[in-house]
This record gives sequence, structure tokens and C-alpha cells, in this order.
Amino acid sequence: MIHKLDPKYFAIDPEFADITKSIPDPVIVLQKRTHPPSRLVLHQSMGSKNDTVTSDQYIVNQFSVVGYDRGYTIKDKSGKIIKRIKSLHLKPNSNEVSYSQAQYALHNHLGKWCLVPLVKYPMSDVCWHAGDTKWFPGTNNIHESSFGIEICGDYRFEELEKEAFIAIAFIFKPYVLWYREWLKEYIGTTTSYIPRGDFVVWGHQDFAETQCPGRIYEQIPYLRKLLEE
Repeated sequence: MIHKLDPKYFAIDPEFADITKSIPDPVIVLQKRTHPPSRLVLHQSMGSKNDTVTSDQYIVNQFSVVGYDRGYTIKDKSGKIIKRIKSLHLKPNSNEVSYSQAQYALHNHLGKWCLVPLVKYPMSDVCWHAGDTKWFPGTNNIHESSFGIEICGDYRFEELEKEAFIAIAFIFKPYVLWYREWLKEYIGTTTSYIPRGDFVVWGHQDFAETQCPGRIYEQIPYLRKLLEE
């Protein structure tokens, strides 16, 4: 669960470092966090709402396939794959490789909103959900300092149900409270990393030239309010 935290999730595992050194090709993407995330970024998947799907594993597999095509292959102008990027993520409840570009997917099944983990360790795994975007030159990469949620569906012309935001807040509010306590203790103990302030919720379009997450963006203040209550 998101609120069951352990400091070891934020440390670089020596075994992980050894693995990255031993595989010079294909490319290795940064995969583990060094500090707790300070941002939650919402996306719209632009695909199916998956409102008839009963299996979490189906959702996991679906986003892994899409993520592989979008972010883990390098293609030439003709579309031919010329390089593959190595993923060190695993799928939840298995040892299969995951290529998901976000930590979570949100979908509605029979009126119930479900937040599905797409990687085995959503707290520590760095997912490439915002493309090549960085905050500013010389500062922390957005992927390392954020969670990404893919909201299933196309929301360019419709709003998301308020119950969906309630489901997100139910999972993330305990983390937000924990993060604020961690931040109080951490500031002043080191200058090696400067957290970007309080935990906040953003839409993809806040830092990239995109319309994502559609009209959900207009509703983000509601989620922020839920996390404060």
C-alpha cells in the first residue's frame, strides 16, 4: 500500500548499481528513487476506459505493452526499431518485466473506481510518465520526484467523476501526511538534495506542451482540496 513506507525504498541498492554497470547496452533508464516523491501528476490514457475489465493483470499488461512502444524503443524515421531500452521494473505479483510509464492506472468497473499499481514497487520505481521533461536545467528530474497516474479514457471533452478523485485521495492522503513530516525532519540535515516544497498535484500540461489530462486538469483543485481535508 502507498502508506506503508520504509526508508529503504529511497536508498540506492548496491546490487541495483552493479546490475546497471554490467549491462552497457541496451540503454538503462534511471529506475530507483533516492528521495520521496513530492508531486502527483495526472494523465489521461487516451485509450479505453476499461470499464468492463475485471482483471488488474489485464490493465497491467495493457499499459506495459503501450509503454514499451512509446518509451522503451528508439526508432528511425521509417519506424524501424534501432535500439531497445532496458527496464528494471517488474509487474506486480510477478517477476515479469514491466514497461509501464506510470506507477498507477485508474479505471472504473461497475461503478467502483480502482487504482491499479502498474509496477511492483510504485513507491521506489521511477517511471517515465512525462517524456523528456525536466523542471529546470541542473535540477531534479520530474520522474524521480513524482508519481504518475494514467486515468483510463479520453477526457478531452468530458469531466472525470468526483468519485474518482475520492479514490485517489483515499490512497494518497496518508502518504501526503507522511511526506510532510519527513520534509520537516529532512530540511536542514543535508544540502545534497533540496525537496521542491510541499506535496502538490499537477496535470501533465503544467510542464509540457500537451493537452493532457484534458478536462481533468480543470478538476485538479478538487483533488487538492480532498488531500487537505
